[in-house]
Amino acid sequence: MICLLRNLSTISPPSLGYDKLPPATEISDGADLARIKYFRNLIAHPDKDELTTGEFNSMWACVSEAGGLGGQTNRKEQSQRNINKRFYDQRTSMPVIAKQSHAEEIERQKQLQQLTNQADNINQIDKEPTEEAIKYNVDVTPRTGLITTASSGDAPLEADCHQKQRPIKQDKREDIIIGTLNVQNVKSNALYIKNLLRDVHVLCIQEHWLFNAEKKIIAEITENSGYIAKSVDDNDDPDFNISMKRGYGGVAIIWKKEINENIKELIDGGNRIQAIHIQQGDKPICLINVYMPSDSKNADIEYKDTLAQIDEMIEKYKDTHEIIVCGDMNGSLDRSSTPHDKILKTFCKEKCIGNTEKCPVKETFYHQNGMSKGQIDYFLFKSNSEIINKIRQIDVLDTDPENTSDHVPVILTLNSQLKKVREKATTIIAKPKWTDCDHQIYKEVINKDLPKLMQKSKGIIEQDIRNLEKLLHKAGEAAIPKYKKNQNQIKGKGDME
Repeated sequence: MICLLRNLSTISPPSLGYDKLPPATEISDGADLARIKYFRNLIAHPDKDELTTGEFNSMWACVSEAGGLGGQTNRKEQSQRNINKRFYDQRTSMPVIAKQSHAEEIERQKQLQQLTNQADNINQIDKEPTEEAIKYNVDVTPRTGLITTASSGDAPLEADCHQKQRPIKQDKREDIIIGTLNVQNVKSNALYIKNLLRDVHVLCIQEHWLFNAEKKIIAEITENSGYIAKSVDDNDDPDFNISMKRGYGGVAIIWKKEINENIKELIDGGNRIQAIHIQQGDKPICLINVYMPSDSKNADIEYKDTLAQIDEMIEKYKDTHEIIVCGDMNGSLDRSSTPHDKILKTFCKEKCIGNTEKCPVKETFYHQNGMSKGQIDYFLFKSNSEIINKIRQIDVLDTDPENTSDHVPVILTLNSQLKKVREKATTIIAKPKWTDCDHQIYKEVINKDLPKLMQKSKGIIEQDIRNLEKLLHKAGEAAIPKYKKNQNQIKGKGDME
């Protein structure tokens, strides 16, 4: 751009040329272009990977004057006022921060420490309910999402609108909490995902944007969690563009490691569908996480195909599992403005599947252009499913500065227990104490009975081995004091009840 402007326009070059930073007193279009180019190169090719506050402010003061980027109405007057605030090194024309940067850094550290101390004090206060909280029955438990207060009498309390919001936590220990979120790049949204996992047992995510070889990044981000994932390049499609810089789409389900024994992967669906079996209550849950195709050319065909895959899974598991479908449906049940809205509504009506009245009508997607939004992320259930009676609440969370996606989470809280795991029988091998063995007796017992075993052998190797094992135990019992066989039925983790 600079090259075009300096060669194809009538702009006069600055006094020092376009490759050096002009002095602050020089105000012209050419000088502005030189300033923009200079600081662009300085940031694009830095000697270090950080800037002090003073350096940034000084650079911004110079660049914002160029073209009125800082909003100045009279650049000449503003620039003259800035001259007295800035020092220039005459040898390099670089802004000299002098002692200002160091002083600002010290002040910033002091402010950071004060904020840390204030946060610690607030956390300590939050642990102990105040008299007012007890009086009005206010829930002071840290939450992730909608902040609510349970008030009684005529004195309701309002949550502080500036307080950071976190998803709703379970009210009882037996609750099962499942979340769904289109994360739009698991790498850039790692912090929000990690915080969200503190308050849910299972998290279904869409659009992780990882290639098959990158799936381990999920494990690195979500410590102490188990996961399964599908990527766009799982099936080695010959038409897949391997030159792409990053993946796209992709689904995954993440869960806390403490419930590992309650989770099993279900091998169903294409790379837009990921499903698991959750052992709970009297009937396990079949949780289907889906990322439906968005509106694009020929997307209707793929949209219907993905719904057909979901239908097949529902038919397969409806008699043995409670069915829950969740994810980014890229279609809404509360409008009819896109083709996918109509397709989704028709599917839900024909298959007797849909949302419940416990889910608020609230936007889950906010387009980056700020012009459109809608509710397209759902938890869907079979209309005759018993799991509907166990729904304690469904929450659509608010937007959060930590969340880099243009979707917000939807949280399902079930009044149900994860089924306890029956411990699997294991075998402990007891070592004979050979130092106390009477070798003479041991040999005599074996030499006496071994010929009989050989005569009775029918050539069946498994049976011969079992008979030989019995003989060795017999010799051990005769020759070794306190001889014990292998001890069975020692409990260890394993099968579910």
